[in-house]
Amino acid sequence: MIKPAQKLFISTAAVAFLLTGYQYVSNADGTTQPGSSNDPIVTKSYVDQQVAELVKKEIAKLDGTKPTVPDKPSTGAGSAAMGLVTVKPGETIVGAEGTEFVIRAGKGIAYTEDGGGLSDLTGGKDIAGGTVLAGNHYIVAPRAKRGITADAKTKVSLVVLVRGDYTIKMADK
Repeated sequence: MIKPAQKLFISTAAVAFLLTGYQYVSNADGTTQPGSSNDPIVTKSYVDQQVAELVKKEIAKLDGTKPTVPDKPSTGAGSAAMGLVTVKPGETIVGAEGTEFVIRAGKGIAYTEDGGGLSDLTGGKDIAGGTVLAGNHYIVAPRAKRGITADAKTKVSLVVLVRGDYTIKMADK
């Protein structure tokens, strides 16, 4: 007579044999091989590579269609790109909250309607209204109604890189 422990061993061995045979037959056609199209193995580095490629494609799409900031006095459209703006002598470029400026040519004077200042992130200081601004410094309007006036005395236009919303305030004549 077969003891219960022997029955358990025989049934376990039979199931293992059947599963091994099934695996052998399944692997013969390659459909359940690990790493195959039916059973892919995906590593973190592979996923990172695929995500990086998708991000590059999306960035390329954006770079091809990035909006430009108009070169004429007008209301600028906020965008991720900095646009070149020419401000005539005596005119003022007034930014919205967070508008960024970099003076590329000409003499600019800090402008504020509320008595506050501009943030000179390159110099690490706050600039009061009426102060002459340094060229090629990264300047941010921390609040709306602050910007840069082109010095009317020099009779030279101010050339500014701008990111964010802005308006050009015409010179008083």
